[in-house]
Amino acid sequence: MRKFKTAQLPLLAVLCALSVNMLFFGGTSANLSTARQVGKAMAQGNPTPASGLVPTISAPSDNYAYAMLQGIWKSPTAGVCWENPDTSNQLERNWVRQAVANTWEAVSAFTFTGWDRCPTSGGGIRINIADVGPHTKGLGNQLNDVPSGMVLNFAFTSWSPVCQNNRQFCIEVIAVHEFGHALGFAHEQNRGDAPQACQLQAQGTNGNWMITDYDPDSVMNYCNPNWNNAGILSARDIQAVQFLYRSRSGWRPVTLDYGTNAAQGAGIAAVSRIPNAMELWWIGSNGSVQGAFWYEGGQWTRYELAPAGSASTTAGITAISRVPNSMELWWIGSNGSVQGAFWYEGGQWTRYELAPAGSASTTAGITAVSRVPNSLEVWWIGNNGSVQDAFWYEGGQWARFELAPAGSASTTAGITAVSRIPNALEAWWIGANGSVEGAFWYEGGQWSRYTIAPRGSASPQGTITAVSRAPNAMELWWIGSNGSVQGAFWYEGGLWTRYELAPAGSASNVGKITAISRIPNSLEVWWIGANGSIQDGFWYDGGGWRLFELSPANSARNTGAIAAVSRIPDSMEIFYIASTGQIRDWFWYVR
Repeated sequence: MRKFKTAQLPLLAVLCALSVNMLFFGGTSANLSTARQVGKAMAQGNPTPASGLVPTISAPSDNYAYAMLQGIWKSPTAGVCWENPDTSNQLERNWVRQAVANTWEAVSAFTFTGWDRCPTSGGGIRINIADVGPHTKGLGNQLNDVPSGMVLNFAFTSWSPVCQNNRQFCIEVIAVHEFGHALGFAHEQNRGDAPQACQLQAQGTNGNWMITDYDPDSVMNYCNPNWNNAGILSARDIQAVQFLYRSRSGWRPVTLDYGTNAAQGAGIAAVSRIPNAMELWWIGSNGSVQGAFWYEGGQWTRYELAPAGSASTTAGITAISRVPNSMELWWIGSNGSVQGAFWYEGGQWTRYELAPAGSASTTAGITAVSRVPNSLEVWWIGNNGSVQDAFWYEGGQWARFELAPAGSASTTAGITAVSRIPNALEAWWIGANGSVEGAFWYEGGQWSRYTIAPRGSASPQGTITAVSRAPNAMELWWIGSNGSVQGAFWYEGGLWTRYELAPAGSASNVGKITAISRIPNSLEVWWIGANGSIQDGFWYDGGGWRLFELSPANSARNTGAIAAVSRIPDSMEIFYIASTGQIRDWFWYVR
């Protein structure tokens, strides 16, 4: 590995004139080869070598840079550890940690975790503290588990002694720059579109992806007259890191032009039966059932599935697509019946009654799953607080049974279910006493019931949602009685573990919650805030939960519904009833 020598700075050098060589690895010729390979792969329509991203890359040149495509982390989290920490450098290590938190982490969804002493192997980005020129030995994920992959200087005795006059400033500014490399960013002055005088300062390996225009103010630009921009991210630094690793700014809002006719207390449901299409249903304020569909390249198209008076304006609605050419929908009728409708490609929607008047609570939820393509299962809360189940197998008729007796469930709360493997079903609901109850079934056996959270744990008017991100795992969330957001997870071979996702007062205790897992190593949860905001919590494997506000106060009524769908792994879409009664949509794409 070729390294570049760093001259010691003169003792009387001015900090803003420092030109610190902070990236010691690679060479231009090697990078040109990489750039040409990526350009050729894209020209031939082959997949690019990075976490599913397909950027537009300019024609390769000796100096085309900004980010290293291959170095982009597949999920927005990376471990950090110290190879030689001790009590004498605790303060300086804290300065580094805080500088990173105040910059890259503050504006993006990326999280650096750990920050402890390095284990024998692993630990992610391994930092060595030494009195030499700060540098990294790679970009982005190229640093993973590399011994002394990042080197930081806290002493400034042998290297750049001028920094002894303001050690904290130097340590923090250098940390921001080096962690830019850890995120995958190369030196800005290396770019082919940089001024020629700046290109003369090119140092280290080039990138191969120009995400933004040339940025003279970047913390990654030696040519910036303000040394490392004083550790302050430029607008384009922020744009680039948010493009790669997400942030609230990656979300875009849409108001679907359907007037103000949505019932404020009823449910909303969405599915994606094929990758280039989405389907949406909601209860109208007049008790009708409204639908809309979208196909890539077109606009949302609306229709009425069931007329006024067909549905309860205070109960749930649910939908699934068991095979790509069909969809199924169920809702609670205004008379407490359970109504259904199905669609097969090439035909029309067909409606039927699954359970007669009085079968269901008109203020509670309904849920469904398809554990195998030729079967359907639906659960709802009975008007007496029972939990009712109906199932269907292709070629047969619907059959019903009672899963839990009268008084088992709150008649004003939600119910949810998943099938983590084809021969199993799981269902959960809010108990009449505010407990969280569950039941599971394995093929060949009987349903078994259990309690996940005791009396008073959940709001009796709140909802509950669940996903299975992998066959050996399940995740569950509900609204706490104090307006908190509570979670529980289960991994095969272990017990249910509970935690608090958001503290008391975070959620409307009469509002809705929804969740998806767009890729196996991530989770996303949304809920209605106590102030009518839309709140988001997301998690990537190896990192902690991150929370943010997606839409501000008064965006939705605190009794409102919310639904989510991920039609392809790099996109998410959420729908909710606005405080005005309109249907609102927020969508997010990786690129």
